[in-house]
Amino acid sequence: MAEQYKFLSLQGRSQIALNVASGVRVLRELGNQTSVKLAIKADTYSKNETKTGQRQKVGEWTKTRSVDMTLTLDEQKPEDIALAFQADYQDIASSSIQDADLGSDLKVGDVIKLDGFNLTNVMLSDSTSGTPVQLVEGTHYKLEADFGKITILSLDGLTQPLLADFTTGDVKASTLFTLPDTNEYYYLFEGIDTISDEKLALELWRLKPTVDSEMDFINEETGEITIKGSALADTTKQEDSQLGGFGRIVYLG
Repeated sequence: MAEQYKFLSLQGRSQIALNVASGVRVLRELGNQTSVKLAIKADTYSKNETKTGQRQKVGEWTKTRSVDMTLTLDEQKPEDIALAFQADYQDIASSSIQDADLGSDLKVGDVIKLDGFNLTNVMLSDSTSGTPVQLVEGTHYKLEADFGKITILSLDGLTQPLLADFTTGDVKASTLFTLPDTNEYYYLFEGIDTISDEKLALELWRLKPTVDSEMDFINEETGEITIKGSALADTTKQEDSQLGGFGRIVYLG
């Protein structure tokens, strides 16, 4: 009988669910991945004998165990970027700003960043007593409404400080380090062996993202983000040989 080999060439998708008290797992699929790496590590300590003069190791014991995961994604969903940077992905509602003081030392060519993005209803005026002068876009200033910037083109006949009225647009934002530090996730990898078409699953009960992620903001081609995390032990599953404390790899056939 010919020798049988078992090779794996895996593809698949990653999904996470925020761990909540009810235990219900509402999954969210992460973006396309180029790499999913699982690593285990054990710290040990040992004893050497002192009877023979050889100082030979006679015992070794495990002190700690750890499980780490690294995900590399070449699809940048905003929710995944938020996860990588410990950020809360949230809506920022439109608001109206009046009489924002642009300062008294402006010079022609200065670029001012107004608070907000996707601005509308932008009006600039000077501080002339009685009847302020209304600035004209294209004559006195250049507006880049999307990024919320104005460039001063002319100050002739104007009294500083200049004042700005505008309305900010509705946007979404990932605010760094706003995720609760207690957030943990159930992780599920749905894998398929491209050689045999057999399926396998990887489960981690308590995946905790670590503050060690990165993303390039300048790309020659499609960019990537890296999300790292460690699996914490679930002591309620520790004694169950079918579940284990950290997670398991399940072969579905």
